[in-house]
Amino acid sequence: MRTGEVINGYRIITNPTNSGGGMCVWAFAAKNGREYFIKQFLQPKWPTPESMGSEAGKERRRADCLEFERRHNEVMHRLADATTTPGGGNLVIAYDFFRSGTTYYKVTEKILVASLDKLSELPVIERAVIFRTLVLSLRMLHLNGIVHGDLKPANVLIQRGSEGSFHTAKLIDFDDSYLSGKPPPRDQVVGDSIYGAPEWFGYAKNDTAVTARMLTRGTDVFALALLFHYYLAGTLPGYDNARYSAPGQAVGAGESLLIDARVSLALAGLLTRMTTRRPADRPGIDQVFEALRDEAALALGTKDLPVTPSSSRVRINLAGKVKERLGEHYE
Repeated sequence: MRTGEVINGYRIITNPTNSGGGMCVWAFAAKNGREYFIKQFLQPKWPTPESMGSEAGKERRRADCLEFERRHNEVMHRLADATTTPGGGNLVIAYDFFRSGTTYYKVTEKILVASLDKLSELPVIERAVIFRTLVLSLRMLHLNGIVHGDLKPANVLIQRGSEGSFHTAKLIDFDDSYLSGKPPPRDQVVGDSIYGAPEWFGYAKNDTAVTARMLTRGTDVFALALLFHYYLAGTLPGYDNARYSAPGQAVGAGESLLIDARVSLALAGLLTRMTTRRPADRPGIDQVFEALRDEAALALGTKDLPVTPSSSRVRINLAGKVKERLGEHYE
């Protein structure tokens, strides 16, 4: 993909980049007077008769490609009417998915986003709107039996409407989505490990005790809790990063997470329930939304004080009760 190239009617108008794209290259494109976001997948590649490898190998690669197509088309089909359904207006779904030659492409609308460093700097009511619109978008996926599979800040675009209106959250990038309990094979499952749930780690690392059926909508709920904490505190919940590479890996080993002390007690309890080790013990997305109806849960205490490991984190156990406060007690 290069600037000026026309692919299936889409003319590339910016320099392609893989910044934040993982195994993809992306750019903006124009077609019929409108601008779009276009993504080129680096894998899989459809093998042609001229491609290297044995015929048996090519057949296996074609089978992988067909499964890749099936998964993407299934998600697109299930979300076809989502944007016109209450709660689905902030999903940025694909307009087009196609193969050109050996390479796959996906096209979505172009979104202009606000420049926000931290949601903690916004009034509580604005935080509430952002959190709720994000939860409603995720709820639309879950109602359709879909796991997003890669919840992280880069896949949530914060957008402001007309002058004076609130910011809202746009949920994007369903490239790693799958039907609940039916993820890709272990060697093909992807996503950002930093936001991965304990069962995601087990599945990806070939733990035979973790089956595909365990990768459900609860996997998104775990990642959503980490995302909430990041938005409010500017960091992920604390864990022993000398022993573990991510919060999900620590929780999978039976460890507790450290919640920033400025987070309200109500929200700290919710985040704890959302990050339990067993997916079945986590609240569903409707329960999360109900908990966010109370705007006071999103208020931050001593929000202007600097964050320090010794004074601003709370250790909570997996039952959601306060276990240990480092440095001080709740008022």
